[in-house]
Amino acid sequence: MNFGKPLLSPLIQPFEDFMSSISTDMVVDQLTLCVELFDIYKKYYPEAIFEKFYPWGSLALNDFDEIDKNLINAQSLFKRMSDIREIEQQFQLDADDLESFASFWETISGQEPEGLKKEFVNSWILLGKLYIDLQKTLESKKMCYAGMITRKIAANVDSWLSTSEVPTTIFAGFHALPLGEEKIIDAYIRTGKGKIYFDTDEVYVDDHSQEAGRYFRKSKLFIDGEHWKFKDFGSSPKTIYITAAPLNIGQSKLLGLDLAALGEKDLSFAQNSVLVLPDESLLFPVLSSIPDEVKALNVSMGYPLKNSSVFSFILQILELQLNAKNTVFYHKDVVSILNHTFVQTATAENIPALLRQIMKSNWVYIDKSQLVKEEEGLLSLLFSKVEKITLIIPWLKNVLNKYILYRSEIKDQDIDPEAEFAFMFYTLFTRLENIVETRLPDIDLKMLIRLLKEIAASASAPFRGEPLKGLQIMGFLETRVLDFKNVFIMSVNEEIIPEGKAKQSFIPYNIRKALRLPVAEDQDSVSAYHFYRLLQRAENVYLYYNSEVRNGRGGEMSRWILQIEYELKKKFPDQINIVRRSLSTPIVNHLPSAIAIKKDEAVMKVLSRYTSTEDAINKPFSASALSQYINCSLQFYFRYIARLDEEDEVEEEMTAASFGKIFHAAIAKIYTSGEVYSSEKILALKKDSALRIENAFKEEYAEINSLEGKNLLLKNVLIELLNRTLDMDAARAPFTLLTTEGDMKVNQKLVNNNSVVFFGRLDRVEQDQVGISILDYKTGSVTIKNSSIEEWFSKPEYKAMFQTAFYAYLLHKSDNYDAIRGGLIPLKNISNGVSWLKDGALIQQNEFEEFESRLTSLVSEILNPDISFSQTSDLKRCVYCPFIGICGR
Repeated sequence: MNFGKPLLSPLIQPFEDFMSSISTDMVVDQLTLCVELFDIYKKYYPEAIFEKFYPWGSLALNDFDEIDKNLINAQSLFKRMSDIREIEQQFQLDADDLESFASFWETISGQEPEGLKKEFVNSWILLGKLYIDLQKTLESKKMCYAGMITRKIAANVDSWLSTSEVPTTIFAGFHALPLGEEKIIDAYIRTGKGKIYFDTDEVYVDDHSQEAGRYFRKSKLFIDGEHWKFKDFGSSPKTIYITAAPLNIGQSKLLGLDLAALGEKDLSFAQNSVLVLPDESLLFPVLSSIPDEVKALNVSMGYPLKNSSVFSFILQILELQLNAKNTVFYHKDVVSILNHTFVQTATAENIPALLRQIMKSNWVYIDKSQLVKEEEGLLSLLFSKVEKITLIIPWLKNVLNKYILYRSEIKDQDIDPEAEFAFMFYTLFTRLENIVETRLPDIDLKMLIRLLKEIAASASAPFRGEPLKGLQIMGFLETRVLDFKNVFIMSVNEEIIPEGKAKQSFIPYNIRKALRLPVAEDQDSVSAYHFYRLLQRAENVYLYYNSEVRNGRGGEMSRWILQIEYELKKKFPDQINIVRRSLSTPIVNHLPSAIAIKKDEAVMKVLSRYTSTEDAINKPFSASALSQYINCSLQFYFRYIARLDEEDEVEEEMTAASFGKIFHAAIAKIYTSGEVYSSEKILALKKDSALRIENAFKEEYAEINSLEGKNLLLKNVLIELLNRTLDMDAARAPFTLLTTEGDMKVNQKLVNNNSVVFFGRLDRVEQDQVGISILDYKTGSVTIKNSSIEEWFSKPEYKAMFQTAFYAYLLHKSDNYDAIRGGLIPLKNISNGVSWLKDGALIQQNEFEEFESRLTSLVSEILNPDISFSQTSDLKRCVYCPFIGICGR
């Protein structure tokens, strides 16, 4: 519209700001109100703790706000009423509302209530006391909340309008106003100092079955001549695309395709388009799906603080403080912080090298001196122990300040959500700082963390941008009375829009309904109005819903889609064009493809190291490697050819491998090679068993100064096992101990004249009246059965027997012993003594020859370029394989 001359824009305000401009009281935030209410609550419950009270108090404050906005007599409400005449006198309800109110109290009244009924009555009466006390407290401090202002102004609005110079006020675009706000607006209209304009369509206002028009049909403000009611649905054509897509990512990808398609037709389409996200958690998946055709966008919505990465980082550094002991920090807290993108990119320290050092040195508890080189750097700030709770918040603000500065330096886009979140938390901590110091002196760090979680769970970070620039991205309620040519709405699922659940409140449903407080039906009506308003003047509407069903729930389109199809389309068949679309993922029902690794040039180059004559690069075959090949040749490839290792982790608690290593080290040091041991001599060694285990433990975990928890228990288990092993040896004595933990290598020629090396570390070799014996300690579970040499080479369950025979073969080849006994000492069944191969019979020359023949054949197969490394056909062998994720088994 061209006015032909310059005009001043009128002052435009939200209704609550308009109320605040009239009031002389100061509107305070929810946190401050909750602290004020907590002080009152403690008069009734002195032992109350604030972080537990906060969610309860926030709920009560929301109820108080609604009560005041709807001008309800709170003192009467929070009474236990059993007399219907008393209810009628206090509230002057209609017959239906009176019946609804009375039906609730009938369940409570009569005989003296017990159990939950009694608890409810007590809480109900307490709410009344808290309400009265809070009003008095806030009045004395000239503080208030939005509902208080509404009640005060509504009570005196006529007098105020008659005595004040009030400019003409236009009330535009409102819907579902509380009774107090209606009364104020009505006074402006009656005195000629205000007008109200609504924006509606006869489709949902005149049709009494349409929930979107419920408010307008019952509001006294919506009268002929004072409202706008249009016929947009019947006069302007619309194309509505209804799209079913699995999961949120499916919706986001389809949205990106639709935006790109529109961009190809009209480069300026984004200026007339809105993207609506009823589910706020979709914001970041959607942002990542926006195509290049959209050159600019503006986010005008809130995002839950609890879902932000900044909040998770704050929790991480607070957990670090909570678990710290002076300047010593717990490794999991340290690693999680060092892995954060902000820390890795905003510090000059070599973080990857530091992380490797932590894993390599097995640092469970890490001193600040091991982490920090620069006293003024970011790491020095993060890894500083803050002793006083009053200093925690300034410390957090300092960290956030560095974070905001860091985001400003790397900013490469108009919208930086991370900086928005950080600033939101900085503002929150600024408010908390004074409250914690002056009002919550007893709070500790654990309580503060719980409080922050409660606050973050109920707060959102509002994004603000340029409303005239690019594609608008909004929450559902932010779209009120705005018109767009192209409308995209995500997550049009039942239980999302409409939400389908009542808001949390201490006021029961029957009483809410009787007093005309909003209930679930009213919430659905509000959502329905905003939905239809978005469609009212749009030309292209894209509705996406999640079609995926999980745990028997979800996958159900919103009933509003059905209303469009079966009501709106039927009413305006020529104007409404509906296009149904569906994205589905085909079900692929087949097993993963078999994996076979051919021995190409690169693989053969690695294998050649096993046959090299140069000692510096020669690789021996160990019993473990050969056992792994017997189990699965592909597993052997991953481990010994591709060199894929399991990810290193700090061993906070002793692993099975470390348990065995410590035992082997301790028993090797308690015995002396070459000595003859009698029963008495062995039993005398038990006095040193605890010391030997202690020393072995220190060698394995050099960074742990003292044992605690499970490690302490396992150390005692090791001492007991060592003593039982000595008892077993004493029962078998006398014997001569030839060697312990001895390394042995054997060169062996193959049929193609290649030479390989077999290597083993022999736990123990001894000689007694039977002959030479080799013994192998086993700390895990082992299978020991009468079996043949052929079975040792073909069945992985006989792995322990194969390895013991392998060590016996090495001893036979190295020291020319013709016959050797092979035995296993399974520590889990140490009371059963030694478990001998072949029932304790000596392994003879011909058996060693058979073992050697099979061994060389096995190695020749590994080195054969024509035989690929492939998966085992026995799926039972895959259950505990560390490479199962690669195979897809």
